[in-house]
Amino acid sequence: LGVGSATVAAVVTTPLDVVRSRLMIQRGGSSRLYYGVADCFKKTVAVEGKRAVFRGILSRAFYVAPSTAIFFVVYDSCKRVLDSYIKSARSENQNRRNLKISRHFQLPNSPKLKTHHSLQL
Repeated sequence: LGVGSATVAAVVTTPLDVVRSRLMIQRGGSSRLYYGVADCFKKTVAVEGKRAVFRGILSRAFYVAPSTAIFFVVYDSCKRVLDSYIKSARSENQNRRNLKISRHFQLPNSPKLKTHHSLQL
């Protein structure tokens, strides 16, 4: 699911990537070919055709699909490790709290209370 959606996103955004690349490599000053995103898109389609804005789509899809798969595998592995660490840390903290509470509040069946009651008799 993640790889498929990333590939679709790459295909859909390829025209913007082509326009961005063309805008970045042009020289500034009076010899500018494009004067913004819309102008670059219009001129590219008018001069080179609609297929020009999809140049490099296969290489981009072949780059995005494996990198997304690797990302999700690493993410899932790290999530599992951290979840188990957090569970053990929470369990340890709960045990410490319980020990602290039992030390602070003596339970009715503790030896100190029995001794204390026996003195009052």
